Amino acid sequence: MEGKYLELVQNCINYARSFMTLPEPIESYFEDCPSDRFKTMDNAAEGCGNKLYFNKPWFTGQDRWENHRVDIEFFIFHELRHLHQHYEIALLDSNNVVHEDISTIVSWKNGFINYTRNEGGSTQAVNLSQEVEIDANAYALCLSNMLHISDNIELRFSVPQEAMDLADPRSRQYYENRPELKRYIDKLKRDAGQPVVRKPERNELCPCGSGKKFKKCCIGKGIYD
Repeated sequence: MEGKYLELVQNCINYARSFMTLPEPIESYFEDCPSDRFKTMDNAAEGCGNKLYFNKPWFTGQDRWENHRVDIEFFIFHELRHLHQHYEIALLDSNNVVHEDISTIVSWKNGFINYTRNEGGSTQAVNLSQEVEIDANAYALCLSNMLHISDNIELRFSVPQEAMDLADPRSRQYYENRPELKRYIDKLKRDAGQPVVRKPERNELCPCGSGKKFKKCCIGKGIYD
């Protein structure tokens, strides 16, 4: 039963490796809920070291799999970002070459030392406001948008609005200042022969030619904004 889900996970891993350093290999596991790791359905997945753990009933739900697969991809990318964070911390601790600013890695390390898990209730708001979570949500948003940049679909994620309010502006910063994201987007523009244009208003027709309004099409994907 887990074969098709593991295939999706591996596809996301392969895509993410184009943008960030990750351990090799990455192992994936499904665990029941409730369990010691997943006490509630508020926590979809966890990642640490070279291991990904998925909340099995959340991940394999029929409606989510058939109608909201981009939501699953988002949470895979989110956990892969955590693996990247841990990987960079390990590189720094062992005096190896790192791929992030040292100040950023130190902030991640401190964040994990004082980490608050999302176990529902009052812990959720604290969890979402942690820097390691803001970064993971923002980077996952970038990867999800870029993966579906040509799909002309409006991406919807089951992320609390408080988390998206923090992740969305950060993701826009990442499009501007993360070299690996800028290179990817610039290449797409070159391949499409697309000139630099002003950012459309939300209710204007999308410049991609889909006939949809910008807010329903390519907004947030880093092409025109």
